[in-house]
Amino acid sequence: MEQKLTIQIPSYIHKIETTTDKGLKLTVYTQEISPETKKDLFELLDKLGWLVFATAKVEPEDLVNLPEIKPEFRDDKTPSQRLRAILFVYWEQNGSKGNFDDFYKDYIEKIIENIKGKLNP
Repeated sequence: MEQKLTIQIPSYIHKIETTTDKGLKLTVYTQEISPETKKDLFELLDKLGWLVFATAKVEPEDLVNLPEIKPEFRDDKTPSQRLRAILFVYWEQNGSKGNFDDFYKDYIEKIIENIKGKLNP
């Protein structure tokens, strides 16, 4: 069973953007944090969990009766995240020439053009 990890970090929400999937993208700035807390945060990367933002310290009794989170995608990654990850491995295994972001954009454009070519006029 995976260990439950709860982190409290003095921070503020710097920016909020809407996303195409009806969610939000948050940019959060933290105050100075310890190396151990940084390590814990990196372990949470791409994990599904709860985001609690409060203007005071959160106590354990504040976090009761939270509904179960059901991942929307297998392995908590969207299909586009999985595609990007596998394209990165492909890029590495084939000489990693140039910049990966450029490779990714070019490859995705080829996929788009291929599918567009198969559409009825």
